[in-house]
Amino acid sequence: DPAALGLAQALAVLGDGGQLRHAAAMAGLDADSAIRLASALVRIEVLASSDPPFFLHPIVRAAVEATLASDERHAAHRAAARLLHAEGAAPGQVAAHLTGLHHAGDSWVVNRLREGARAALDGGAPASAGALLRRALAEPPPATERVAVLREAARAEAGAGLETAVAL
Repeated sequence: DPAALGLAQALAVLGDGGQLRHAAAMAGLDADSAIRLASALVRIEVLASSDPPFFLHPIVRAAVEATLASDERHAAHRAAARLLHAEGAAPGQVAAHLTGLHHAGDSWVVNRLREGARAALDGGAPASAGALLRRALAEPPPATERVAVLREAARAEAGAGLETAVAL
């Protein structure tokens, strides 16, 4: 079924821990079709399991994701971030899908990256927070928010002991 590739691509974009219902939504499939296709992907040894879905091997996942053109990968990660955010996923999980997007001056992306950075700081990972905030600065944020994002990034990087904090 040609829709199997779309489901596999959505699962590859979602990554480990991705849910079949999210992949189905991204691929434009109903639940029954997604279950049927996931079972078929297990039979042909693309997926090791359909519940929960995960790839047989990381190389297989990478190969499936590589079938997406750059613009398709960008759109898929943006769709995954929006879907996960709408369902209340952890901010870090949402932010992970946004780090590789093309810079577009999207304030929604900046806000999600800042939320992910706050969660990383709360979790004791200032270096990760700094990386997310550097990505938010590259988006770039609206002019009215730039100084606040710079301060957050400098604090996170200083907390991580990084010398780059003074360069911000």
